[in-house]
Amino acid sequence: MKAKKRRSRKIDCAYAIIVRGAGYVFIERLTEPRGIALVGGQRQNGEFPFDCIVREGETGTGTAFSVHRALGIFNDGGGDLQSNSLMIVFVVSTLGVLRGEPGKTGILELTPKEIHERKEEFVPNHFKIVDYFLSGGGMSSPEEEAKCRMRSDLGIRISKKTRKIKRG
Repeated sequence: MKAKKRRSRKIDCAYAIIVRGAGYVFIERLTEPRGIALVGGQRQNGEFPFDCIVREGETGTGTAFSVHRALGIFNDGGGDLQSNSLMIVFVVSTLGVLRGEPGKTGILELTPKEIHERKEEFVPNHFKIVDYFLSGGGMSSPEEEAKCRMRSDLGIRISKKTRKIKRG
């Protein structure tokens, strides 16, 4: 009897839930697929997920990210559970002036209430991930989220080159 061949699954994308003050930062895609989305994108050849989200953060928001932790690994198949594509989602904070990519994205800062009011505007799967996070999924304690917010307010960030924490 032959053993079933298992398809390998790899993490192709990295995305971020961005904590900023009392709300969260998202991009609004101005091109297809249009809608509200997490900041992130595909990994480049050989790139680690951490490096991918730092690069995508700078590209998507114009600011450096402070990566606090990984929220989890999610299916990126648009609801297709047979998809081999996975995405890792990080919880991050950011400082500075946010800017979208001209002609491609705009920036939205939303409260949890606004997120739920606009849930139909999110691209597939992204609202489910945000809702999971907001309902306490992947969070070890309310104190951890408070620390994440505090780091955002204090201006602590991780240098892309040295991976050391810096203030400013």
